[in-house]
Amino acid sequence: MTRFGFAILALVATTAVQAQELLTFDPTAFGKTVLPTAKQSLGGDIQLEVQIGDYKNEFISNYGPNSIFVRTGRAVGRLDVLTNIRSVPCTAFLISDNRVLTNNHCIPGVLEHPGLKEQGATSILGAQLTLGYTVDGVEAGSKQFFVNPVPLETNKDLDYSVLQVIGDANAEFGALPLANVQIEDRSPLWVIGHPLGEAQRISREQCQADAPAVAGNRLRHTCDTMPGNSGSPVIDAGLQQVVALHHAGSRASNVNYAVPMRDILAASAILTASAGQMAPQPVQQAGQHAVPKAVADELTALREQIQAMQTAPAPAPAQPETSADEAELAALRQQVKEMQAAAELEALRRQIEELKATTSAAPTPAPQVTQTARPSCHDLWYQRNLIFDQAGYCFKTSKAQSYFNNAGCTGGTPSSAGMAEVNRIKRLERQYGC
Repeated sequence: MTRFGFAILALVATTAVQAQELLTFDPTAFGKTVLPTAKQSLGGDIQLEVQIGDYKNEFISNYGPNSIFVRTGRAVGRLDVLTNIRSVPCTAFLISDNRVLTNNHCIPGVLEHPGLKEQGATSILGAQLTLGYTVDGVEAGSKQFFVNPVPLETNKDLDYSVLQVIGDANAEFGALPLANVQIEDRSPLWVIGHPLGEAQRISREQCQADAPAVAGNRLRHTCDTMPGNSGSPVIDAGLQQVVALHHAGSRASNVNYAVPMRDILAASAILTASAGQMAPQPVQQAGQHAVPKAVADELTALREQIQAMQTAPAPAPAQPETSADEAELAALRQQVKEMQAAAELEALRRQIEELKATTSAAPTPAPQVTQTARPSCHDLWYQRNLIFDQAGYCFKTSKAQSYFNNAGCTGGTPSSAGMAEVNRIKRLERQYGC
């Protein structure tokens, strides 16, 4: 494939809000999945993207097709904006109704970039979204959609634009949910995008909210980004929802900046927050088979039975020194590990029988007045993190790593049943003042 040179244009400004940096290509690169590689960088302190220390923005193809990172990245694409003189790549991600969210400085604000204005940029001729570009230099598996370059909604102060995709991209690539939440200090994050116009990358190592997390109406984060990451979703690793829109960074302060989704949702007339967690669906690969409907139906029925039994009033413990909460915690430990459909079905059948036996065999003792024991704060902390460990979570803190070996971690997160148990343990921790 013919390759064309490109340049990175930068404006050194006195404030982060005014900062602009764009990666630009020859206009003949527009419409291609694989972009040129030669590059030149110009920049100052405040710029649109910056790496923090060693570059940790890794290709998402390092992970399996059904990993949570790849499934989440399905809805993230490269947005190429064609002006009358240059083609400019940014990142954008699908939301509901076949719309994408990206930065205002990518479109339509690209025409206000002083470097492009100096070269004679006066109009935007088109926009195109490339999805599924995950292996660098390989077009296979990618798909392109035209995008209406006239925004449905845009806001220069909050640096966002909402655009309409031409075609049904949601049907194949899904959508990312938007979270209306307050971002906490040191929250673990992911940033997924197309830096330098390359195949999709994810920043997750040492990727977290700074302390303070939000200052000057901007999220401060330590996730590595590069030119082309503008418009990337900043995803809360626990919620697996978009909590901010990445847009700028500073070499001097070693942080990047993003616009909190909470502020964008408050200002928008067309965007809405997700009602709950919307985990991406796994991608079925060639040679894999879907779970038979009969098995899936039985699996659902068994889950409902277990949930009903767990929410029903449990008999008081036979021994006064064992609390109900502690007994319940022990009984539910086996329900948190992710399993394949057949293995999970067998495990759920076994749990049903155990719960039935426990419920029918346990006598109803006379009321006890003896003070019962309760689990320690350490035990609760351990059981809560054990759920994440069994799901393949990669721990970041030294304390957690000292208890759980990160070897073989996959970046997984607990199932819905596992998260329900995590939330129950958190309530106990708050109750006991942990």
